[in-house]
Amino acid sequence: MEYHEGESAYFANWKLELELARTVHDDHRASGGRLFEATIQFGLEAIRTAALINGGAVIAIIAFLGATYSTRGEVETIRHALWGPAFIFISGSILCGIAAGCAYVSQALFTEAHSRVALQWKRPFVQDNADKAYVENWAKVFQGMAVGWVVFAYAALITGVVMLWLVIPT
Repeated sequence: MEYHEGESAYFANWKLELELARTVHDDHRASGGRLFEATIQFGLEAIRTAALINGGAVIAIIAFLGATYSTRGEVETIRHALWGPAFIFISGSILCGIAAGCAYVSQALFTEAHSRVALQWKRPFVQDNADKAYVENWAKVFQGMAVGWVVFAYAALITGVVMLWLVIPT
């Protein structure tokens, strides 16, 4: 914005405030874009992690079961005992998927809360309101649910490993 000699102090100050308001509004919009991109990346990472940890264990157990299915004796007993850990690992995979969904909803709600502000031309240029707080509270609920499901998924992983350790003879 240009400033000219001879402008009144009020008008020059108004121009400065307007320029500052535009900068603050642009920064607010840019941070909203970064939040949305983080939402996408967070969801992708959570899905990858779920597939690698519990999914890999399920594949390994099923491959082992398939390779030993025609045998008899002690291997047959172990094969039957492996269905419990396999079920636990499958449960862990499902829990990771639920956690990823909750995390995505949480981040999407945080992004939505970020946009639920009043952009003003007077200070403060970005004003929070009750609507933002409401959406943010729901985002925190889903965030807590995501953390809880991840804890349960890791508990399933640990339980499955312990069950495997107890089943497989050393």
